Amino acid sequence: MAVFEFLGDQAVEIKLLDYLGNPADAKGMATEITAPDMTLNMDTDLRVGEGGVVNRPTTFDAMEATITLKGISEQFALFCAVAQAKKQLLTIQLTGKGQDRYSSAIADMRLVLKGYVGQMPVFGTVAGEKSEMTLMLAVNAITQQIGTFTMYFEPGASKYEINGVNQWS
Repeated sequence: MAVFEFLGDQAVEIKLLDYLGNPADAKGMATEITAPDMTLNMDTDLRVGEGGVVNRPTTFDAMEATITLKGISEQFALFCAVAQAKKQLLTIQLTGKGQDRYSSAIADMRLVLKGYVGQMPVFGTVAGEKSEMTLMLAVNAITQQIGTFTMYFEPGASKYEINGVNQWS
């Protein structure tokens, strides 16, 4: 079984799309991207006839992604500011390659995050250091592709699709 690791130091492309899906000519120097966790909450209880406390799945946690930037273009800043001010959805698409840990096999990898700009990247300065900015996206939908496997999760639309098949329908 292949175990693919994202090759973050190779041809990684980041695209910003507005709420209509239009791409922005925006560039940023991302030093770190923290993708959201898909966390299923559990409730514990003890019911009649059971011998102990049992975990029962309830709902999913809200998702959040952060991107640490060393620099951004004017267009990137404008795009994020407009999306935040107008409370419009913003889509960030990250594409690259993954390599199997146990062989030299390479697979296409893609991460698409759709949500609202929760924290606008604003530059700051530290004496003797280059500034860093943080973009926080309150994520409402996530797509992950690793080779031929695709997963799409949008809880607000009751969608949890694996390879195009909604597991919640």
